[in-house]
Amino acid sequence: MNIVNREKRQIPEILDKYADHLDKLIDMASTLLDKYLQKNALGDDKLVAILFFRNALEYADSISILIRNSSIEPIKAINRILLENLLQLEYLLDCDTERRSYAFLVWMLKQEIKIYKKIDKNSLQNVHFKKKISNDKLIKDISVFDNIKVEAALERYSEILKIDGYKEANIEYEKMKSKSNAYWFSLYSGPKNISELAEKLNRSAHYEIFYRNMSNNIHGTDIFKNKLVSKQDTGLTHLLKLRNPHEADIVLKDTLNFLFSMNLIFLQKLIPEETESFGVWYLSFQDFFINLGKKEDFAVIK
Repeated sequence: MNIVNREKRQIPEILDKYADHLDKLIDMASTLLDKYLQKNALGDDKLVAILFFRNALEYADSISILIRNSSIEPIKAINRILLENLLQLEYLLDCDTERRSYAFLVWMLKQEIKIYKKIDKNSLQNVHFKKKISNDKLIKDISVFDNIKVEAALERYSEILKIDGYKEANIEYEKMKSKSNAYWFSLYSGPKNISELAEKLNRSAHYEIFYRNMSNNIHGTDIFKNKLVSKQDTGLTHLLKLRNPHEADIVLKDTLNFLFSMNLIFLQKLIPEETESFGVWYLSFQDFFINLGKKEDFAVIK
């Protein structure tokens, strides 16, 4: 038995409708992003919110592709990414945005520096790195790194960290660098982890209900739920075929909620002058958004 269902004729037509509506929200988000870019949002610190938002759109767009092909289960893992994007974007734009943006930029550079130091033949980190590689089952040769100009990269990053904005955030980062799992939002006495971040933003329900439940999808341990089906007439248990549309409306609802929340945050914090036009657009979207999974028109027939 081939458990992969690639027959288009077996994919419910409603899934195209689902994807079309998600595309409408993505297109609106793209319009908001373009409006903000037209405001001449210059400066490295301005890029952080822009790229968080763009990142969310890219993942949401991939969900649209998956929905059209009835590949529903993997969307749960992507929704977890969207939720993390939502929490971080909201924290970034909540207040003190410039300082928080530089905190992210410095944290990001520090992650890059850690990687370069691992492949720097003159570093202690390289000794530990080579030892780990030598124990790998498949990868033994790391000569691929020999042509990377490590010194030039590290020197370039060192110069960036001397620039105003970066310099202050770097000083703060150095205070907490001993905490190896520290997040960028932990700088300046910020939340220590995602749970605290959600609590600070009054989104603890998002963490407890969505984030925790989606963790198994991220870590590859959600292997039982919606994977088996029992036949009442025979008493036998069978594997469900891949590309089963079951729960399409549920996972799409999560996607829409997370992306819609990011739209509102981006709109209110960066381009409030577009609020009226967004409201007009929403009138054409709200029926689907509110009634997804409730109306027969918007439900997957199993």
